[in-house]
Amino acid sequence: MISVERSRDFVRCTKSFLNMKTNMLSLGRTEVPNEELRVRIIELLEATPGQSVKELATELEVNRIFLSGYLQALEHEGLLFSRKLGPARIYYNKRKRGR
Repeated sequence: MISVERSRDFVRCTKSFLNMKTNMLSLGRTEVPNEELRVRIIELLEATPGQSVKELATELEVNRIFLSGYLQALEHEGLLFSRKLGPARIYYNKRKRGR
């Protein structure tokens, strides 16, 4: 069961990401912010499914906190799914399930 606080954190993170996306589009930019990062994440998870935030952040050379929120937003969009494994959250590409 998800706690109210975790649920609020997720909503806050998702709203922040969507607001950033909306602001960029309203400025006349047609490319989605971090589109290259999105593609790289999906490619990494296709090649090696079942990676933690720490592993992905190391591979992509980005901040783990930023990446964690970004992955949650991608999961909310239906591009990824995750499983809790001990203290870590493990991410998989939606198209290629790692089982």
